Amino acid sequence: MRRPCLLLLACLTLGSLPLASAGCGDEGCQAKTEICDSLDNDCNGLIDDGLQRLCQTDCGTGVEVCEAGQWVGCSARQPAAEECNGRDDDCDGYFDEGGAGAQPLERACSTACGAGTEYCQLGQWQGCTARAPVDEGCNGVDDDCDGQTDEGLDTDADQDGHYSLESCSAPSDDCQDGDGAVHPGHAEDCDGKDNDCDGQIDEGCACNPNPPAQTQACGRAQGVCEAGTQICQAGGVWGPCLDDQGHEVVLPSTRDELCNALDDDCDGEVDEGNPEGGGECGVDTGECRKGTETCVTAGPTASLECRGLYIGPAQESLTGCDGLDNDCDGVTDNGLAPDGYEANESCANPALLADLQEVAEFTPLLDLATLYPAGDVDWYQGQAVEAEHIDPNCVDFPLPDQYFGFQVNLIPPPSAVPGYEEGWQLCVVFDQCNNPTTYCTEASDWLPGAGMYAIAFQLVGTCGLDDSFRYYLQVRSGDAASPTSDCHPYQIEAVLWYCSTSPCT
Repeated sequence: MRRPCLLLLACLTLGSLPLASAGCGDEGCQAKTEICDSLDNDCNGLIDDGLQRLCQTDCGTGVEVCEAGQWVGCSARQPAAEECNGRDDDCDGYFDEGGAGAQPLERACSTACGAGTEYCQLGQWQGCTARAPVDEGCNGVDDDCDGQTDEGLDTDADQDGHYSLESCSAPSDDCQDGDGAVHPGHAEDCDGKDNDCDGQIDEGCACNPNPPAQTQACGRAQGVCEAGTQICQAGGVWGPCLDDQGHEVVLPSTRDELCNALDDDCDGEVDEGNPEGGGECGVDTGECRKGTETCVTAGPTASLECRGLYIGPAQESLTGCDGLDNDCDGVTDNGLAPDGYEANESCANPALLADLQEVAEFTPLLDLATLYPAGDVDWYQGQAVEAEHIDPNCVDFPLPDQYFGFQVNLIPPPSAVPGYEEGWQLCVVFDQCNNPTTYCTEASDWLPGAGMYAIAFQLVGTCGLDDSFRYYLQVRSGDAASPTSDCHPYQIEAVLWYCSTSPCT
């Protein structure tokens, strides 16, 4: 069998393939291949019947049909304004992004406390920077944003100038806010009361140590503190406050509050004042934002958590290929799983493509592979099949030579257009890997209107023989100094068609 002769031609634009000449009339009609020209070229009584071809937008490949001599109705999705929905609406390679490309969408938000900004994260609006209302606390701040500060939290029932322990105004230290003779600073009256609110009763007052020694209650059963008993010791002084086991109890105001869901200072409040918190936490790298260490109490447990404006890292493998540094390690889209063709990094071990039949329409060969991670090289092997013009008796096509057009298109992902065209390269290899005839695209082979590279050839076959042939494709970076890496999928399509004359144009 005579092998096809290969000639490199100029790149062909999508839809400019030499399908047939103009149409015919009703009488003496000579049937030809139907083309999109408002004529009945194949003489079947129908005009432009059944014609369709591939079409391209920034969002991908679709199909358009011929109507009244014009190609219309491309089914490929059209770019639209970006929305917060986890999709790449405008087909620029990023999803949920704002005007700055990889930056997330943002919009105004508000609470009763004022206005702020929220950001789109994984299809959801999150992280409103406006302060949220919370229960009023003793901090001099309008926590619930009702225009009043620390309202409803002050009580001085006995009008002794000392507020209850739960109050905000100072001094909030009255351990019995119903008895004017009990508050800090009041002298012990030796009346069986804790007049100075230190957890001890009548300390400094004389007591009777003679058997049976005088005893009295002490301490306070609140928070981590306990009530106990004091026994009068020699010299008429009160001993330490002890529990039933003889252990000294914790007295109020002798411990600092900790972030532990306990009332450490025994004032009736748990974890008040953000104990152990207030420090800066998190990082301002990638999609992450710093926050403030905050004591968060939930039932019986408490822990320091990063809150406020904080945005923490996510996993790159879960958020997908979005052009963002989701795990905040300084690298975009790292750690993602490579595509399913990653064993095809040499001509000797290519991934197999479906057979390319001799038809006058572009055939999608591949739409799921990626040139990822950095430095990736993909190889494919395909078979172009002569289907309709073998003509073993050389009756319909009597000339010794037959001509075929062969075109392969590489459609980079939308994220690579514009800006990375010269970083992509498609090579077509004929014959064998160990004796290759190789043609590769250059920057001039980029077709900006179609968003793809195109490389075309004329093949010369022989009448009466099967002129099918094997070919190899290589997708790689055209710039060795800056290897292309893109986790979005690229596409490959090709067409094989018969030419009635040479050259195929």
